[in-house]
Amino acid sequence: MIGVFRGFFWYTSDNMKEETKLWFEKAEEDFDYAQYNLKGHRHGAATFFCQQVLEKILKAFLVENDVRPPKTHDLILLAKQTELNLSKEWLSDLRKLTQYYFLVRYPDMSQKFFAKPGIAKEVFQKTEEIYQWVKEKFGKS
Repeated sequence: MIGVFRGFFWYTSDNMKEETKLWFEKAEEDFDYAQYNLKGHRHGAATFFCQQVLEKILKAFLVENDVRPPKTHDLILLAKQTELNLSKEWLSDLRKLTQYYFLVRYPDMSQKFFAKPGIAKEVFQKTEEIYQWVKEKFGKS
């Protein structure tokens, strides 16, 4: 049994499909990478991994609910497919994070937007909120 604990949430992999476990565990790993990079002042990398966290947890949710996830990095598309009731604010955050995912991969854009911690810290906070909320929905859908 693999257990996942982040703050107040506990979900065991015994309750999940095998493919869901893979997505879920990669989301956990990427969350740790995002946190590590943020603490290490690697703001672009932290932002990149934040997008990956949400992409993978949304895909895990889809798989767990018998929906084949599309091969996309678009968090809005994935969120809509989950049919989870995300707030307009969170949908806006997902839209920005999808854009940041592409910007961070280009040196000039990365330097412009991610040289200082402001965006990365905000992105990490929002990512953690949404991530925890989606994780709570496992087993309740």
